[in-house]
Amino acid sequence: LITQDITEDVTMGGQRTKNAATLWHRNFEQCVSGNVQDCKNVGLLYKPVLLSVQQGLVEKLRSADCQNPSSLKGFYLKNEDALDCAQDKPTEAGPTYVGIVKHIRKLSPRTSLARFPLCDIVGWAEPDFPLPNDGGD
Repeated sequence: LITQDITEDVTMGGQRTKNAATLWHRNFEQCVSGNVQDCKNVGLLYKPVLLSVQQGLVEKLRSADCQNPSSLKGFYLKNEDALDCAQDKPTEAGPTYVGIVKHIRKLSPRTSLARFPLCDIVGWAEPDFPLPNDGGD
């Protein structure tokens, strides 16, 4: 289940994210096994996970490691930068996210643009940016 992967692999946001992802996964498991009560709100349980990850990103960007001149100095996320999952993809990237993605893209080797995760992140934040073909077609 995707919620199991999230529980195991997503670490941004620390214990808050782990707790929220664990609750989501438990409810999702119960729903899949036929417990209708747990199915009612399982779709909304992504939100505490997403908010916790974003709070972790806010904290990381404020850290000394990210605010040194050779890193992400000057980038700070604000409340209006918060993302949510609407329909089949996250909401559009605001100016702060676009700036962060552009900065990372410019520092990354061009070959990274053809692979996950950078390809997907740049495609989301900068939909008009020409991405290289990954050779998978």
